[in-house]
Amino acid sequence: MRGVPIILRGAAGVRDGVRGIGDMVGGQGRRAVWLGAWAVGAVLACAGCGPKEVQTASAYGEPEKAFTAPPPAPGAPLAVSAAPTDAAAALARMTAAYRQMSSLYVSTVAEVAVNLGQGERKSHQETVLEYVRQPARIALYVRDTEAGTQALLADGATLVRWVGVTNRYRRTAASGSLPDLCAAVDKEAIQLMSPLVFAASPGPPPGVESPQVTGTETVDGKTAQVVQGSLSAAFMATYAERIFGARMARSKARFTLWLDAGTGIVLKSATDLAWTGVAKDQDGRVVARDPSISATERTVRFVPNPALPDDRFRFLPPRGAQEAPVERVSDVK
Repeated sequence: MRGVPIILRGAAGVRDGVRGIGDMVGGQGRRAVWLGAWAVGAVLACAGCGPKEVQTASAYGEPEKAFTAPPPAPGAPLAVSAAPTDAAAALARMTAAYRQMSSLYVSTVAEVAVNLGQGERKSHQETVLEYVRQPARIALYVRDTEAGTQALLADGATLVRWVGVTNRYRRTAASGSLPDLCAAVDKEAIQLMSPLVFAASPGPPPGVESPQVTGTETVDGKTAQVVQGSLSAAFMATYAERIFGARMARSKARFTLWLDAGTGIVLKSATDLAWTGVAKDQDGRVVARDPSISATERTVRFVPNPALPDDRFRFLPPRGAQEAPVERVSDVK
């Protein structure tokens, strides 16, 4: 499963308010989280927040255009080889495919369910991700039925995070290699089995244990090698701390990846995660009790090595957009 952002009130959002995009949305601090095998997820507004009217803006002129614009033309095709029978080797081939691309365009759709102890919330999400390895650039657009549209754009000098609900954005310094920019995005929207994780991973994704190849299936007419596994107890405890602001013991930590049999890229992913424990905000209020997150994501378009001009990664503030100074982001309500 590739990317499930959750917007969480209190706890980590309050503690890391300068980093959390939720502080730009309104209410108490919230934290954005990204789970999944691509870069998708569902941005779920918790604690009574529902669907919102949102404005849009982006490097496309308007962020919504990222979801309707035709994909770029593909560049050099990916190398094709026989799928490894060993699961660890299959995962290593998967991350190598993303590392070896000079650029990438990928769009996905995901269905996500989140339960923080107050009933399950479901969301549908669409995501568009583009990156260039040299010079490093990243553009990530997320459209969610609960929280509207958001965008993250790294142009090699700054990282901009824009929230459509409030039409506010924030700039922070971000430069260096593609792995450096991936790390900067991860601080803003926590990644799990995302192409941004793969592009920076020297081997199998971090936290994976006991992977197994369980067979082959067909996904959208393509033969897929199915790899299942779990995430380690240590990884899940740290992950819970990043998401909820409290270390928790895992109760479920399963993932399934459907990898293209010829190239190793992810065609589909599913993640089922749960913890035992309680997270509280700075005022002692419970924000998550025995939380769980599940998501299924499917790749819609995958374009390897496209020519992506620099203006795809530049943030153009929409009409009426307000910039939040970094030092006062936690005060933007």
